[in-house]
Amino acid sequence: MFEVWKKPTHLLYISSFIVSICGIIYQMLLGAAGSYLMGSSILSYAIAVGGSLSGMGVGAIISERMKKHLIERIIGIEYIIGPIGASSTLIIYMMFSVVGSNTASVFFCLLIFVLGCLTGMELPILIREAEKRGDELKKSAARTLFSDYAGSLIGTLGFALLLSPWLGYIQTAFFVGLINVTIAFWLSLAFRKEIQKPRSSQIIGIILLIILGSGFLFGNSYAALLEQRMYDNPVVINEDTPYQRIVGTIAPGDFRFYLNGNLQFAESDEYRYHESLVHPGMGLLQHQQKDENNMENEGEETGIDVLIMGGGDGLAIREMIPYDNIDSMKLVDLDPKVTELAKSNPHLTDVNEHSLEDERVSITHGDAFSFIKESEKTYDLILSDLPDPNSLELSKLYSRELYGLMYDRLDENGVAVIQSTSPVFARKSYWTISETIKGAGFYVDNFHVDIPSFGNWGFTIATKKPFNVSDINIPKQANTKYLHTDMVSSLFQFGKDETKAIDGFSYQENTINHPVLADLYNKAWRFY
Repeated sequence: MFEVWKKPTHLLYISSFIVSICGIIYQMLLGAAGSYLMGSSILSYAIAVGGSLSGMGVGAIISERMKKHLIERIIGIEYIIGPIGASSTLIIYMMFSVVGSNTASVFFCLLIFVLGCLTGMELPILIREAEKRGDELKKSAARTLFSDYAGSLIGTLGFALLLSPWLGYIQTAFFVGLINVTIAFWLSLAFRKEIQKPRSSQIIGIILLIILGSGFLFGNSYAALLEQRMYDNPVVINEDTPYQRIVGTIAPGDFRFYLNGNLQFAESDEYRYHESLVHPGMGLLQHQQKDENNMENEGEETGIDVLIMGGGDGLAIREMIPYDNIDSMKLVDLDPKVTELAKSNPHLTDVNEHSLEDERVSITHGDAFSFIKESEKTYDLILSDLPDPNSLELSKLYSRELYGLMYDRLDENGVAVIQSTSPVFARKSYWTISETIKGAGFYVDNFHVDIPSFGNWGFTIATKKPFNVSDINIPKQANTKYLHTDMVSSLFQFGKDETKAIDGFSYQENTINHPVLADLYNKAWRFY
């Protein structure tokens, strides 16, 4: 049985199968790395797939000129693909840290095209070589294409389920590059009697295996040094997860936390943001519950159930710890690594004051949209502390569909507060979010605060019943550094360049079917 697979044509089909696995993994890797540069995984994966396929087309045309020494051609192409693909992610990070995202994005597109071109050369050569060795053209083409397509399926699943979670992007790239070089080295041994300089080919293979093996072992350390160049202060957290890249930097009195290069909070002023997210909503909720209790002649204070979407750093929960009338706090965050760090990393626990250890807190890891869709529980207070809508995936978390689900999950007297990006830097985006929330059936009002590390930042407060700004106070239980009741009304005042009305612009609700928000957001922030 095994003798069959020693046939030269079968060795070529096996090579095609393994090489196709490598090729699709490079596309996935570059798409993931590109999202770090561009902030949009949809765009980066579109460029990765489209650029690679167009490159493969050009490579197929170039391969027509290769008519002799086809085995040597295959080996040579693999020896080129191996080091280029292996170093691709590291090079992109290096370019991003040294020359900036615009130049790095150009290099990203060029790298994708070159890898696609090299990969595109291989399939026609493999088909012609198999045909030359006795397989009919239709049979050699079908078998080569089958190997390629089947390998692509295994490559995508292997990257998502095994390689990315276990090795991270940089080590995965070097691991796959080692496979490319190993295949070429194996072919140089299997066809040593047919190629012109087998010893030279094998020596090249050994040298490349040593170089790429070193990259696999030490690439992450070098990447950490490069990443340090992107930040003014020493990097003390550096983690890759299946969802994002997590970085923390430290300076005296100012720990900073980044996701995919975007600042999430600065210790020096984050309290302004988190106090604004939590306490106005709590003040309005207590007012509405008090009115309801008075109407029903009840003297006991109602217990509060809270849902926090996002906020895995534990800072919003820290603000709620002093409230004895909170019965439960459900935190829903996509990335388990964020909440793990928030519980265990001393830099984070110093800031969040070990809030996630409170017995009232329960954590679910997963997509906020899916959670609220599947949940049957109602909540008195819902806080949306989700990343800004800079991609179509994140735009879904600011859609009318999500806010409709939020409406269903909110108690009749409940309050929702949504972080809504900046009314100064992203004015159209801010008011689009507000209009979308209103379109889901809520009564809404809007407020904003100045946060030195972020700039002017906005929120939307929403209920099922009409309310007045005068109903909102900062509860006595709140342990604030910034907010107080006398200033609340001022938060709801907007300057002329921050208001909703913009000449010539009409607002549309952001929906899953018509996601207008991501484009508005990215156009607004491209100069900042």
